Amino acid sequence: MARDARTDPVVVCLDADVVIAGLFSRAGASHAILVLGEMGLLRIAIPEAAVVEVTRNLERKLPDAVPAFEAFLK
Repeated sequence: MARDARTDPVVVCLDADVVIAGLFSRAGASHAILVLGEMGLLRIAIPEAAVVEVTRNLERKLPDAVPAFEAFLK
């Protein structure tokens, strides 16, 4: 199915580094991408492998942030 450039948001596939950087810093392009996704201007796709990597890193380094990440995914 073709995307209607006037109405459909662009799909952006994010890796674990962009997700972590965007969630923990309010400055920079990674956070801007997440904000644009939240606004519906971008459609964010996060592969399962990236979700696993983010979860693993958070559990090891910032375990208190895991619930916030899980809420973000919903």
